[in-house]
Amino acid sequence: MLVSIGQVLGGLNAKNSARLPTAWNTLYYIAQLGQESAMRLLGEGRIHPRMALREARKLAEQYGPKTVHKSRAPSTLKRRLNRFSDFVLTRSAGWTADDREFVHAELQRLLKNLIKQTL
Repeated sequence: MLVSIGQVLGGLNAKNSARLPTAWNTLYYIAQLGQESAMRLLGEGRIHPRMALREARKLAEQYGPKTVHKSRAPSTLKRRLNRFSDFVLTRSAGWTADDREFVHAELQRLLKNLIKQTL
């Protein structure tokens, strides 16, 4: 169990680690989600320090790899966008205010361009 936890959650920064529950059996079920899903759910606040074991089990049942349909691999676009999202969620805590403003402006510009293309 501890190896699984370390492989999936061991590389988190201090801020994200502090937002995890401390019980190792709860962490084990969070690790079953995989790093991408765990980071997304952590960012959404669905994983939190006071999380109970039953809550972690439920998330693992809902979002764990065994519930993913393996017949279709995610597209390159989806994989890249998910990686970018994970990057922003895991690294933004260390950004300066200028960095955050820059990212905000660039994401707004990107969204506006995508909206124009769909009209």
